[in-house]
Amino acid sequence: MSATLSEKISAHRAVDEVKADHLLLPGIQRKFVWQPSQIYKLFDSLMRGYPIGTLLLWRTRPADHPELRFRRLITNYDGPNTQHKTVKPPKASQVYAVLDGQQRLTALNLGLRGSHRGKATTAQRFLFLDLDSDTPEAGSEDNQYSFLFRHSGGCVDEAWFQVSDVRGLAVDAPSLNTALRRAGLTPSAKRRRVLKTLALAIKAPTLRLQVESSRDLDRVLNIFARTNMGGTKLTFVDLLVSTATARWKYLDAAEEIDKLRREINKQTPEPFRFSADRIVKAGLVVLGGNAKFHVEDFMKAPRAQKLEEIWPEFAESMKLAAKLLSSFGLSERSLPAQNVIIPLTYYVYHRRLKPSYVSAHSHEKDRHRVRAFVARSLLQRRYWTGDVDAVLVATRSAIKSNGSSSFPLEEIERALRISKPIAVTDSLLDELCEIRYADRRTITLLRLLFPQMVHHRVGTPKLDKDHIFPISKVNGHQLQLASVPAVELSRLTDMADKLPNLQLLSAEDNRGGKNAKMPADWLSSLSRSARARYTAQEVKRVPHDLAGFENFWDTRRLNLRDRIEKLLEP
Repeated sequence: MSATLSEKISAHRAVDEVKADHLLLPGIQRKFVWQPSQIYKLFDSLMRGYPIGTLLLWRTRPADHPELRFRRLITNYDGPNTQHKTVKPPKASQVYAVLDGQQRLTALNLGLRGSHRGKATTAQRFLFLDLDSDTPEAGSEDNQYSFLFRHSGGCVDEAWFQVSDVRGLAVDAPSLNTALRRAGLTPSAKRRRVLKTLALAIKAPTLRLQVESSRDLDRVLNIFARTNMGGTKLTFVDLLVSTATARWKYLDAAEEIDKLRREINKQTPEPFRFSADRIVKAGLVVLGGNAKFHVEDFMKAPRAQKLEEIWPEFAESMKLAAKLLSSFGLSERSLPAQNVIIPLTYYVYHRRLKPSYVSAHSHEKDRHRVRAFVARSLLQRRYWTGDVDAVLVATRSAIKSNGSSSFPLEEIERALRISKPIAVTDSLLDELCEIRYADRRTITLLRLLFPQMVHHRVGTPKLDKDHIFPISKVNGHQLQLASVPAVELSRLTDMADKLPNLQLLSAEDNRGGKNAKMPADWLSSLSRSARARYTAQEVKRVPHDLAGFENFWDTRRLNLRDRIEKLLEP
């Protein structure tokens, strides 16, 4: 196949190129997801002469073929579990990888060459056109022509014509009549006209081709990701996974990564949602060398094969790192940056830690050091943004050199002091002591301070941040009723939205309806064990009215500052 940037091809030629394995899917492509109604609309658009878009193709180099994983487009769709068959192109073969347009191209292939059935247990169904269905209606968004996947042409009084039989059909009247009779249909002027329209539409150059011939794989994948933003978002990781799958001898990289992602996200009391990106990134860090996503680097160096060799140990390390984060009280809702799991994964892998590390008393001090690193990096504003690779590489180096027996918090702090400091300062402590309700870090801080609130629960009822003294109570009018001087009203209202007036509240303890109750009244309505959960959050000696609010706030601030300092400086 040869194509220029401006060339158009017909649907007929496109499926011929698919049949010849000149058009293939790169391993990064997602599954076919179109519904039959979308296929019908595409063929209706063809017959009405509407544009059906552009195919974005990547002209690959034969030298790249052994490094990439190609799959054939689906010809016979047997339901959602239909698998694409992998194929190894001949070394000298010209292969175009479909970067954008897979759904349309597969739909054409199913209609003109193959079959479609909703599930594997039903008989094959082929695309038919009702030649009596031409009902043009100007301006209508409805289909003008009636298409349907059917087992056969139907009854004698129906005019269903199998679409695949139109390929190669001449459009003169005798040829059309012969085709109609062969299909068991009585020729008529209307049926010839509709069949001719279909035949011409299939032969017309309606698919525009845009061909990318760059040898820069990173550029190609970036183009691919951008053109697929409307569907499933795809990233450089997808091509890395495709490359790994092509190079792995025993395991399927895509399956293994997806399996690990599911296991990580479901193994803890509350779910995480770590992405495939973070899993591959963690793998690159564990492998050593460059932590950036560079496809060429991954292909040329033996890194893909090395990742397969270490995969079982790496997977267990990452699962243990996720359990560690969970033991600190964190979950997806309270984890502002997924990158934090990567240094933990490397540390677990480096020391070959066992599952008992998460709970054994002998590791308690070391876990506190790990937790301090997690807390420092998550609680500083926008820490895991920008040059994240510099943090990962510096942390890995410090762990490799100094982390054989314990987590090297001090060495990591020194390694990051210039690029991304994690030192604990008075200004950071004061900032966290008065962090506001709306700050995303607030739920993270509360959970790190009070992990027992997370782990006492059965199941996963909602646990969220909550004002101790309701905001509706700490307002100007209510404060005036409590004889608070007017000059203090604004300051106290502001204090009510900061950390000393915030706690974690579980759904089970709130089921009676905390709502706008004063905290002393609400606490007295709880069971002894429930009250203990809140006194453990430094919710002690709660006043019965607003007159004692400021003293309560000041006392709790001091206690929380001490807790935060111990969290960050174990």
